[in-house]
Amino acid sequence: MGAISLNGTRIGDHKPFGLLTFREVIAKSSNVGAIKTGLLVGSELFYRQIRSFGFGMPTGIDLPGEAPGLLRPLDRWQELDPAYISFGQGISVTALQLANLFAAVANGGDLLRPYVVARIGQQGTIEEVHPRPSLIGRPISAATARTISRMLEAVVTDGTGGQAVIAGYRVAGKTGTAQKAEPGRGYAANRHLASFVGYAPARQPAVVILVAIDEPRGEYHGGAVAAPVFARIARQVLLYRGIHPENEAPHRWPGERLARSIDGVTGGGVPRALPRTAATTHAPDSEVARAAGRVPDFAGLSARQAVVRSATLGLAIGLHGQGFVARQSPPAGTPIRSVAERIEVWLARP
Repeated sequence: MGAISLNGTRIGDHKPFGLLTFREVIAKSSNVGAIKTGLLVGSELFYRQIRSFGFGMPTGIDLPGEAPGLLRPLDRWQELDPAYISFGQGISVTALQLANLFAAVANGGDLLRPYVVARIGQQGTIEEVHPRPSLIGRPISAATARTISRMLEAVVTDGTGGQAVIAGYRVAGKTGTAQKAEPGRGYAANRHLASFVGYAPARQPAVVILVAIDEPRGEYHGGAVAAPVFARIARQVLLYRGIHPENEAPHRWPGERLARSIDGVTGGGVPRALPRTAATTHAPDSEVARAAGRVPDFAGLSARQAVVRSATLGLAIGLHGQGFVARQSPPAGTPIRSVAERIEVWLARP
C-alpha cells in the first residue's frame, strides 16, 4: 500500500496513529486516527483539499434547488476545526456531493459535473440530455486515487463495511454513522444518519451508489444498516447491466440457494462464470428459443442463471427480488419482437 501525499504531507503505512496504520484508520473508522490525520494535515491544506472536491458549493447539476452544503470559510476556522471536520462534525455535505467525491476517486482523480442522463419526452420516449460529462477539476492524482481506492476496498474486506460484500466482485466504499445536529443544542445522542457509499467493481468501476438511512431504529451504524442495502442494490444493478463477476466465489451469492439441478449444476453449488459464446452449456430451451425467436422459460432459475441465459440470446433482463424465478414477463414462448426486447423476472425464495 502506497502513501498518500498532500502537497508534501505524506500519510502512509507507518503507525503514527498509535496502533493503527492510516489504512487501518480508514478500514476501522477510527475517529481518533481521523482526528490525528486532520491535525497533521493542518487547516489551510485541509480546507483547500475538501474544497477542491466541491464541498461547500453546488455541483451544478441540471436540476433546480440544489443545496451547497455547509463549509465555513477558512478565516472562520478555529484551531481544532481540522480535528472535528476530519470525522464529520462542523461540516455538512449533500448526498450528491459525497457520491461525486467517490466518483472522482473511481475515475482516477477526475471530478466530473453530475448531470441528468436522460429524460422522458412526449409519448414516453427516452431522450438523451448530455452526450458526455464535463470535467470540473482534478483534486487528486491518479496514483493517489488508486491508493485511496485500495484503502476503500479494505473497508469492505477487513473493516466496518463487511456487509457490503458482493460475491464475485471487488467493492470499494466507506461506512458512515453521523449524529444529527439539533439547532441550538449541538448533536443529538440518539438520532443518527447511517450511510454507506461505494463503487463496484472496485478495479473497473461501473457504478457509484450511496445509501443513507435517516434515524434508523435499534442498530444505527452504517456498516450494519446501510451496507447490506448497498450490496443488494449494487448486485442487481451489476446483473442488470450485464457486468459479469470478476471471479467466482466458492460460496453462494446472497439470497441464492440451489435446491435442484439446473443447467447441469447440482444443488448446493454455484455455477461458474460462463463465456458469452458458450451456448452449449445452457439448457436446450435457450437454443430452441434463439432459433425460434421466442422468449425462453426462466422458471426455477437463480438470478445468475437467468442473466446468463438471457445474455446468450442478446436480451436485456430486469431482476426483482431474491431466490428463484417465480414468474416472468413476457411469458415463455412469446415471440421476440426486437433486439431491444426486455424480460422482467420476479424471484422468490422457496
